Amino acid sequence: MKTSELVLIHLPSLTLNVEFKKGQLNLLVGNNGAGKTSLLLALLGEPVVKSGTIDFPSVDKLAFLPQEPIFPDHLRVRDLLKLAALGKPPAEDKIEEELSFFRLKALENRSLGDLSSGERQKAFLARTLLQPCQVILLDEPTNHLDADVTDLLWDRLSRLPSQGKEVIASTHDRVVLKSDRFHKILISAS
Repeated sequence: MKTSELVLIHLPSLTLNVEFKKGQLNLLVGNNGAGKTSLLLALLGEPVVKSGTIDFPSVDKLAFLPQEPIFPDHLRVRDLLKLAALGKPPAEDKIEEELSFFRLKALENRSLGDLSSGERQKAFLARTLLQPCQVILLDEPTNHLDADVTDLLWDRLSRLPSQGKEVIASTHDRVVLKSDRFHKILISAS
């Protein structure tokens, strides 16, 4: 998976030649406005590319979590998780695992609109990780999360490549940026 001479529409002075490491958690790092989210959108096939090429799996094998997911306030947490796959919902035991991992069991029947920002983020992360896919794209996945859940999440995401899933995430998380466990890709629009 890589990009060659990729130029994004709103960042014409930036040319991206990025190689994503198979078998590792790939982190896109850079300042606000550097192009991390735009690169994720380009990988999804959104029309943000001015020129260049992307060598990447087809979109139907991707799961994506945007920075700020849009959600219907009335949707319950458990129902959100059931929507993780088009057609057949995830197995109940998988849903239970995600509810437990993200500490959402007590909140499973609450509406998303009644949750805190961090609780909603955990619900959307659980939904994303339940999706049947080979590639997971996460835009600032630790937004609104407390430190304990953030640590658990990075540890879990770092294990997914050994299970055959490729993970690409943008982040400003300083603890993770200091770690050598991840493949970091610096995006700089300057």
